[in-house]
Amino acid sequence: TPNFELVADALYWLCERYDPNAEISDDISTEKARVEFLKAIAHTMASKAKIKLNIKALYRADGFAVRELLKIAEVLHKSIKSTTPADKKESKIGNSNEPNLQTRLDELKAARN
Repeated sequence: TPNFELVADALYWLCERYDPNAEISDDISTEKARVEFLKAIAHTMASKAKIKLNIKALYRADGFAVRELLKIAEVLHKSIKSTTPADKKESKIGNSNEPNLQTRLDELKAARN
């Protein structure tokens, strides 16, 4: 059974992980708000990550929506896997509570290529 709230939560979380500075409203209370939410996410991911999302599949919130979520998750996963042990040591030497944003951005860019 479709569960749009779950898909929206996962989508919002993934988008926030990719770009913490993205200003996206998480209001999905009405049909119009849901469409605006999906358009904002799709625009953000297309412009920042070059990931094209199928809004209709996301709105259906079924198995095809999972495929769309995986497009973002795979990019994030590749960026984590592409870190070298030296990068991990550097991040531990610095403030361990705050991730180095420039390093993370470089990792994401490397994963896209």
